[in-house]
This record gives sequence, structure tokens and C-alpha cells, in this order.
Amino acid sequence: SFNLPLIIFPIKNTHLLQNSVTISFDELKKISPNFNAKNRGLYTKMGFAPRWEDEVLYLAMQGMGVNFEEDAQNLQQGLSYGKDEEKTKYVFKWNDEKLKNATSYLKAWTLAVNGSTQEEEDFKFKYLYNAPYILIENNFCAFYYMPTNRLFSISPEKMQNLDFRYLEVDGKIPCKDDVLYMAITRNSKNVKASEAFFQWFYSTETQEILLNKKMETSLIGKEFGIAGGFSALKQVTAEVFPKYYPLLLSHLLPYDSLKVPSFLPNNWNALKEKLLM
Repeated sequence: SFNLPLIIFPIKNTHLLQNSVTISFDELKKISPNFNAKNRGLYTKMGFAPRWEDEVLYLAMQGMGVNFEEDAQNLQQGLSYGKDEEKTKYVFKWNDEKLKNATSYLKAWTLAVNGSTQEEEDFKFKYLYNAPYILIENNFCAFYYMPTNRLFSISPEKMQNLDFRYLEVDGKIPCKDDVLYMAITRNSKNVKASEAFFQWFYSTETQEILLNKKMETSLIGKEFGIAGGFSALKQVTAEVFPKYYPLLLSHLLPYDSLKVPSFLPNNWNALKEKLLM
């Protein structure tokens, strides 16, 4: 399963956007200043800021080609992380030039749209403490980030006056790092049984039955999809998911635009928080 980054906004502003599927940082840069408002020199409304959510900064970097990934060739010289008695070495690499370019772009975005990082931080501290859909409804901001697993886990009633677009970076939609894979271990004692399960699970019929069971047991709004995200089966995501998540009927997934993350260290989430954020 996998999840995608979204930008939510009031449905009344849909006419301002260029298309019905995606929205880019450049488009947000153009539109956001129209919603900024100040009182006595301090922001009371702010259209959007990438730095409100660390995940947005990270997705921007990955989308711009920084490509943080595991460096299998240099594992012995890795960064130690964890308790002293159980330290494990992890090594990751990235494109340094792309990182500098992405950092410069994001800094320039802030200066051009909102004035300074301090003003963005002050506004966030003062106003942005509720759920994203509440912030939009209360008109504190015009756009806000939500991943698909969070958006589709809230009740449809809370989205009545809102719309969304997939966040596009350099022509691609970067998948979040929490891609969930399933595999048979190399030393499995019963490969045939495992293969049989795979054949059963990876069928459109089975996955529709599982989604229907979630609906019958009222679990459909507690966890998105079957395993917390979109199905790896294109037919299931394109044809079955919209039956249970009606918002997808008008927001079909642009499969050709997806960018899958590279292989990352097992403890990447902790490393990302410690080193990148």
C-alpha cells in the first residue's frame, strides 16, 4: 500500500486552480499571497507555507531530486543510532547539488510569499494548532497539507466544504515513505502456502471483499484502505476504492505521475526526524 501528499482548500476557491488533479509549489506561490492579511504588522491570515509541516519540506526535497536513499556500499562506515548496547550502523546518501537547489528554492519561496521564516513560525505558533480541515474552515489559511491516509480517515461530513489536489513536485507526485511491501522470507518453511496466500490476497475480488468487510464493521473511517493506504493493484485503487471513498470519484489517481521512494534504512523515520528536521 502507499499514500500520497495532498493540499486541501475551501471548495469555493476551486476556480482559482489550474487543473482538477494536482497543484504545484509554483502554483501555491502564485495564489497564496492573495489570502495573506495583517493587522498592525502581524499576520492574521496566511495562504500557505511549506515549512508549517516538516513532511512538506522533505517531500519537496525528494521531489526535486535530492533522493535520500540507503547507501549499501558504505554500510561499514555508517552513522550509529540507538542505545549503546544495540547500536546499528545506517548509511544514506543524497544528491548534494539538488539539496542545495531545493533549500534555496524553499527559502526563496518563503521570502517572496510570506516575508520571512520567523513570520511563518510566529503565525504557526499563534494559530495553527487545530486539525487542518478546521484551520481551513476557520479561514486562518487558504491551503494546508494532509496525506491521503489522514484525509480519508475523517468523516465525509467534515470535508463537505473542502476540496483537495495531489501535491506535485517537478511534474511528479512523490509517494510518502511509508510504502508497505509484502514478501516471502528467504528461509520460509512453507513457500507454497505463502505463495497461495499471495495469490488470494493480490486479487481484485479479495480486496473488494476486505474493503466491504471494513465498511460493514464501521472500520472504513478508522484506517484508510486495506493496509493504511491505496492498493498496489491499479484496478482496485481506480475502480473499487471510489465505491467506499466517494471523494476519489472526482480525483482519480494519476498513476503515470507517481514517484516511488528509493530504498531507505530500516530506522529511517527516526533518522529523518533527527537529522533532517
